[in-house]
Amino acid sequence: MTKAPLELHLVEKGIYTHSLRPAPGAAGEWLTGEWWLSDATANGLIGRTIYLHPGQLMASHAGGEIISVSTVPGNPKRKTFRFRRDQSCSGVVTPKAGWANEKKIVWRT
Repeated sequence: MTKAPLELHLVEKGIYTHSLRPAPGAAGEWLTGEWWLSDATANGLIGRTIYLHPGQLMASHAGGEIISVSTVPGNPKRKTFRFRRDQSCSGVVTPKAGWANEKKIVWRT
């Protein structure tokens, strides 16, 4: 079986603290800040789950199903994720292993 991304965990702090915002014209949909991920990984996360945390070992405060990803104009390595918010994705803590650069990708192997 091929390695594929299952979940994306992001820490919103510093410049990312106020980046989470409602998606225009779509109730219940949200946009994240700008994150560095490869095109293949970002696109592989569509239909998967995103969790936003205030810290690596802190419970998530938002998350849901990723419905699309877009490249940031002028910076193609950075992506913005659009997701459908799901309350069950709040309050989730993920183990310390796997965190790097304020993000953690859980992979199916």
